[in-house]
Amino acid sequence: MAANPRQGPDAGRPELRERSEQFELAQEALGIVTWIWDIPADHVQWYGDASRLLGLAAGRFSGRFGDYLAQVHPQDAASARKTFVDCLKGLQPSYRAIERVCWPDGSVHWLETYGRAEYGSDGRAVRMAGVVKDVSEQQRSEAVRVWAEQMLAQVF
Repeated sequence: MAANPRQGPDAGRPELRERSEQFELAQEALGIVTWIWDIPADHVQWYGDASRLLGLAAGRFSGRFGDYLAQVHPQDAASARKTFVDCLKGLQPSYRAIERVCWPDGSVHWLETYGRAEYGSDGRAVRMAGVVKDVSEQQRSEAVRVWAEQMLAQVF
């Protein structure tokens, strides 16, 4: 499922290979995975492997939204679905959300998702693109900060 931009018809073009390497490096440094969905063809191209964001072995995530939703925490799944569908329907052309996902080992992690759609002349979505990032550490840090503030407030 993960794309390797260095393979394919542009492999012999050094400037495209260099851009692909820069893109991969930026994704790695930022800890993000990106995707583009060609809706009429129902084809999703992933750049990076989202499996690790879901606690799965490398290459095990199918890349399908339904399979992503199966990993989303039950309390967040309906909201995640609504956000995505609202963007698909054009009710909001882009979205940003933080959702909990349940890993197979039982641990809970937080993912920030961002996506946007492009619409054809008939108003129907023809393409969606998005970014997924693990924000678990930031969420834990925020929870600790809030807890510390509450403890301090009780002392004073």
